[in-house]
Amino acid sequence: MEVMIVVMILGTLMTGLTQTVATVIQSMGFADAHSQTSGTAAFAMARMVRFVGDTYEIPRPTVDDGEDDRLEVVERTLDLVDRSDEFVDADTDADGLINDVKEYVTFTLDDTTDPDNWKLVETVPNYLSADNTSDSRHQVICEHVTEFVTERLNTSVVRIRLTTGKNEMSVTLETRARARLIFP
Repeated sequence: MEVMIVVMILGTLMTGLTQTVATVIQSMGFADAHSQTSGTAAFAMARMVRFVGDTYEIPRPTVDDGEDDRLEVVERTLDLVDRSDEFVDADTDADGLINDVKEYVTFTLDDTTDPDNWKLVETVPNYLSADNTSDSRHQVICEHVTEFVTERLNTSVVRIRLTTGKNEMSVTLETRARARLIFP
């Protein structure tokens, strides 16, 4: 009789402990997913703010259009990178001067083939290739995007809103970025 009481008490304790461990593991999974989602969204947002801050022209969005699903700026950030050939990458004719040709960086939801995983794609000039026929390269900078909106507030300020998430977890980041080389 005493053994049966002990077994029942131990069974009750083990059931409670199992439920506690399961809850902790589930919470860790949610925290990890939230951290990963917010981390990639923050990376994408920082990249867009950096390119806007270093530009002297913002073709899209325009002031008159209102909200847009595309951000396009004239690229100046990568122009000064030197890949150890003694010339900056934007100096494609190796005359020591950055070329006057405008090159653009765009951010858009280009990859929406999977309805459960839209991707924010960054398109930058392809300075990694010596072949001048390959003028741009595309890379996914954020996955599971549910909303990407840009709006031009004035000649030098862009509002950017990015929402990412999967399952029931979502992260929305919104900021205003100012182009330091555009003077009103």
